[in-house]
Amino acid sequence: MTFPLAFRERVSYGLRLFKAKGHTNRAGLSGLFYISLWGFMADLTREEVEDILNQLKEYKERMEAEAELEEDQEEKEEEAPEEEEVPEEEETPEEEETPEEEETGDEETSPDEVEAKEEENEEEADETPHLQNRDLAGLDLSNLNFYGIDLSGSTLAGTKLADSEMTECLLNDVDLSKAELMDCILNDAQLNRANLSEANLERADLRRAKLHEANLSKANLNESILNKADFLKANLSRASMNNADLSRANFKNADMSGSDLSDSKLSIGVFYETNLRGANMVRAEIKGAKMFGADFNKARLTRVDFTGADLTEAQLTEADITRAKFNGAILRRTNLEGSDLSECNLDIADLNGAILLKVKLEGAQMNRTKLNNANLKGAYLRGVNLSRAKLGKANLEGVDLSDANLEGANFNEANLDGSDLSRAHMPEAVLEKTSMNKVALTGANLRKAKLDKSNLEGADLAGAKLKGASLVGTKLKGADLHRAEIDQANLSQADLSDANLTGATLEGARLEGAELANVKGYTP
Repeated sequence: MTFPLAFRERVSYGLRLFKAKGHTNRAGLSGLFYISLWGFMADLTREEVEDILNQLKEYKERMEAEAELEEDQEEKEEEAPEEEEVPEEEETPEEEETPEEEETGDEETSPDEVEAKEEENEEEADETPHLQNRDLAGLDLSNLNFYGIDLSGSTLAGTKLADSEMTECLLNDVDLSKAELMDCILNDAQLNRANLSEANLERADLRRAKLHEANLSKANLNESILNKADFLKANLSRASMNNADLSRANFKNADMSGSDLSDSKLSIGVFYETNLRGANMVRAEIKGAKMFGADFNKARLTRVDFTGADLTEAQLTEADITRAKFNGAILRRTNLEGSDLSECNLDIADLNGAILLKVKLEGAQMNRTKLNNANLKGAYLRGVNLSRAKLGKANLEGVDLSDANLEGANFNEANLDGSDLSRAHMPEAVLEKTSMNKVALTGANLRKAKLDKSNLEGADLAGAKLKGASLVGTKLKGADLHRAEIDQANLSQADLSDANLTGATLEGARLEGAELANVKGYTP
């Protein structure tokens, strides 16, 4: 007995699923379901699909040929009056009368005739070959040309479509779960609400494809091309997009949690409020991307290139962001609490109002970075380069800035209470009206720094270099300044009561109006 090809294809797919999942697994038992039920319910075989594709191709070619003929006729009619020939002028009235007669005939058509024509049109439409709402699950349709075909509502679960041409195909609401689409061309395809969960789209070309609300969870998109693709509200959780090209793609409100985007290209993409929690984006390129409100909680962002990206109000908490590039990036009000940004490049980045509680920024480059009103309480910034950075009104309480380069940095009205700035390089730094209560500045270089009206009570400035610094009205009560270089510094109106100046040099220093009660090691 010979079974139909469709049945044999379904049996083959069912056996593959059964062998892959096993008889004790529900997914494996579903393979038997394919054999027992779907084999008898198969809509079409591969040969029948190919036949329909050929018919649709011929129909399209015929329609295009007819359209070309109509265009040629219209062009001839437009050119006719220019020839100014008498016969052609006489023919024009006759041509005008024809549609009038037809119109009168249409008006006289009875309702019964109209219904009959409509029924004929419906019958013709029903007879027209199509691939909509078809059950093609498990078939081998690889290497076929589906260009521009409407497959809306069809079932293609587990179907083999590798190397197929599906440009401009309509695949809205199609079930493509576990389908094999390797090297498939889906340029400009419509895949809105399509189910592509666990589908294999490796090396597929989906440029400009629309996948609104599509389900691509656990899908394989490694090395695929997705330039300008639209994934609005799509589900890409745990999808693999390693080394994929997603530049200029739209992921607004998409779920990409747990996905693998390592070595991928996402430049100039849109990630507005996108869920990227726990995603692996190691070495990804995200230059100039719009990532307002995106969630990167616990994501792996090592060596990611965020140059020029907009991460305003994004969530990057507890993330591994070591050695990443944020040159010129916008991170206003971004939450980076508990993240590791060691050796990152944040030159000229905008972090105004950012939350950097307990972050690690050891060895980071932050030249001319904006950190006004930022909260860096408890952050670890040892050896960081913050030259010419702006930290006005920033909270740096308890921060470790030892060995940091703070040349020309602006800390106006910032809070540095209890911070460690030992051996920090701070020439020409601006720290006016700054709170530095009990701060450690041992061996720090503060030459020509401005510390007017700042609070340095109980600060440790042993061995600090303050030559030419301005400390007008500064509170230095109980500060340790032994062996400090205070030559040519301006300490007028400063409070130095109970301070230790043992071994300090004050040649040329100004002390007009300074409070020197109980000062150790200095005789006025």
